[in-house]
Amino acid sequence: MRRLRGSFALGVLACALAGCGSKGSYRIHWTFPDGMDAASGCGFHGVDAIRITGADSSGDGEDITAVCTAGSLVNSVATGTWAFAIHSLDVTGQLIHPLTEPDDRTDKNGAPMITINDGQLTDIQPPLVVQPRPQCSDGVDNDGDGLVDLADPDCHGDPNGTSESPSGTP
Repeated sequence: MRRLRGSFALGVLACALAGCGSKGSYRIHWTFPDGMDAASGCGFHGVDAIRITGADSSGDGEDITAVCTAGSLVNSVATGTWAFAIHSLDVTGQLIHPLTEPDDRTDKNGAPMITINDGQLTDIQPPLVVQPRPQCSDGVDNDGDGLVDLADPDCHGDPNGTSESPSGTP
């Protein structure tokens, strides 16, 4: 009997230290503005990963990175109201662009606000649209001529150039 009590007490202590409690899940989907799905768009646009950070009203935090080509992420967190910031990263882990902008479903910084309920999966809607870097600074040989970004004369030395193609067309 003592052994069971000790095991139970240890289990309660471990649960308290690990933050056991009500859990729910969120799901995020992403695509690209040109209609490309994540499986083909991530490599084409030089996006390597999606980073999700968040906080809930009780002070719990979230920081997770997913491979971009998956096109979605499901993760479990404690129940509550969460604000998430979502970013796209290049292959070196550098921030490309924040993916969220303020609107009626977000906090003042553009972070989506969602309520996570016990045992439920909540979608962050609508699907996020990944805004890649301009072609002349995305680290990809977009026109297939063997020259990347500013090494391609079609960029005319402008890292904000939107096309590496000779006529300026993608």
